[in-house]
Amino acid sequence: MFCPNCGTNLPDNAEFCTNCGYNLKTGQAPPARPYAPPSGNQPYGQPYYPIAMKSEILAIILAIIIPGTGHMYLGRLTRGLIILVSYIGLSVLAMVIAFSAMPNLFTMDAMDVAFDTGLLVALTILSLISLVIWIVQLIDAYNLTKQYNDSIRQTGQAPW
Repeated sequence: MFCPNCGTNLPDNAEFCTNCGYNLKTGQAPPARPYAPPSGNQPYGQPYYPIAMKSEILAIILAIIIPGTGHMYLGRLTRGLIILVSYIGLSVLAMVIAFSAMPNLFTMDAMDVAFDTGLLVALTILSLISLVIWIVQLIDAYNLTKQYNDSIRQTGQAPW
């Protein structure tokens, strides 16, 4: 015997189809079940986010230790690399200027003092620029982490 609803081969004494649940005696299809989404181990009141959220603390710690790595952690690779390269470039330039002043440190002529003053001003400016880059990238990493997590909460997808 075959089920008239789905065509499954059934034994002759069957009352219901084992595949679709069709009642062979009355000729009625089984009632449709409403769709119930699968229930996971999600605690009550906690929303489910398929993409993991990023830690604000970790992003800030990474940005403190090595400028630009907080951005890389958040997936903003280009911005992170620009910050990292510019910060390292300014640091190398400051070291070159500092080491060029070392030989003149022990021979104090009038010309050398003026030369050292110019180097000191250049080092101060480079240090201030590096400090501004470091502070701005810390604030930016924190704000990007908040933006990333807010986007995941609202849409379930990463913003970038």
